[in-house]
Amino acid sequence: MILDPLLNAATTIARFLASLLGLSREIRQGTTDRGRHGVPATPGARILAERSRPLELELLLISFDISLNRTPPEIGVWFHAVNYLRRPLTITSLQVTQFKLSGCPALENIGLPSEIQIPARRSRLVYCRRALADSEARVFANARRDDRLNASVNLACTARIGSKFITYGPLVGQGVNGWIEGLLAPSAGTR
Repeated sequence: MILDPLLNAATTIARFLASLLGLSREIRQGTTDRGRHGVPATPGARILAERSRPLELELLLISFDISLNRTPPEIGVWFHAVNYLRRPLTITSLQVTQFKLSGCPALENIGLPSEIQIPARRSRLVYCRRALADSEARVFANARRDDRLNASVNLACTARIGSKFITYGPLVGQGVNGWIEGLLAPSAGTR
């Protein structure tokens, strides 16, 4: 019968909505078991509680660039830092804990050179960078030659609002496109 699959789907949707309503009711009334810092202990309630809190800070990946022409060669990762608060905040630490370009070994600890202040309800470009060791530069010099390369980035950030510290992340496996400046000329028979 045609009604059996429809009835099963309707029952499944109704159960799902009922569980969501129950979790949101538990969060509002505070009847769930509470873990550290008042966050609900059950996974579903925790997800709903996290989504109901407004963002204070957001970091949006823009691109990366690896400059082999400079002395010393360096890698940089560009972010757009957004302050959603009504007060200015200062990014005290922004660390790309791991950078993995397709076909190359991972790089670690690409950091923010200095603290950066972001005015209230504004955004700002942020650039994390570090010098490359000679061995790292040689690996990137022999990387595949594409117009746009893709990398995976792990990051963590700490910011200060007055005397209060907030954290953003750690975020794992964020994709970002970029390029390598100063690649060696391709040998005959390669791209």
